[in-house]
Amino acid sequence: MLAATYACKNTKNQQENVQCGGPGIGIDLDTVEALSLPPIEEEVERDDFTVGLPEGWKVMSNDEYCLIVYKGTIEEDYLDGRAVHLVIVPADGVTPDDAIQEMVTGINATVGKDVTIGATTYQTCTYVEDGRDMLLLVTKYIDKLMRIEVEGTDASDPEVRAIVLSMRIN
Repeated sequence: MLAATYACKNTKNQQENVQCGGPGIGIDLDTVEALSLPPIEEEVERDDFTVGLPEGWKVMSNDEYCLIVYKGTIEEDYLDGRAVHLVIVPADGVTPDDAIQEMVTGINATVGKDVTIGATTYQTCTYVEDGRDMLLLVTKYIDKLMRIEVEGTDASDPEVRAIVLSMRIN
């Protein structure tokens, strides 16, 4: 605490530096959140992105544009547990708002509140698919559209947040 106070004083006249301090200044929120989440045990590398998985998460499907990871059991094509569908595609002029509106129009999804994970804010919608509650998180990164579908839990789940925060576009 003393070091932080000392660093915010002008060394010539010991006056408070008005450009220093305040809530969140000098704090890397990505690092703070990452340190509070479960550790990444395994990385899945693809041509288009890399993602980390906490303990117990497995790859269900690894297609050209979609990686599905899960934690739980699968019996006769029924997942008992949680899953995250990670899709990164060229945006081709599609915005996150367009993607959400397509879900609202196409499958009667409900627009949700924005969710921030690390330094990235995602637009959201919720819907039901095969009797399971689903959450869609969408954002744009440079020329890519990132779509993350969360099933069996929500965006506050620490393991889901760890997975999303670990994503790196290659």
